[in-house]
Amino acid sequence: MAPNQLRNDGNTVALALSLPANEFKPTALTITCTVVLFSIIVQGLIIKPLIAWTVVHDNIEDV
Repeated sequence: MAPNQLRNDGNTVALALSLPANEFKPTALTITCTVVLFSIIVQGLIIKPLIAWTVVHDNIEDV
């Protein structure tokens, strides 16, 4: 995962934490953290198969 993605996720959480206290802040924090964690987990699980798929296809084109 690119460091830029982690930085952007950190910025997203920081913005959600900086919201003024009201009845929507807990919901916004929950949704934000869920989306950030989901994106990190999905990207982490997909990267290895994606690299393997790319390597296989590059070898076929070289033949």
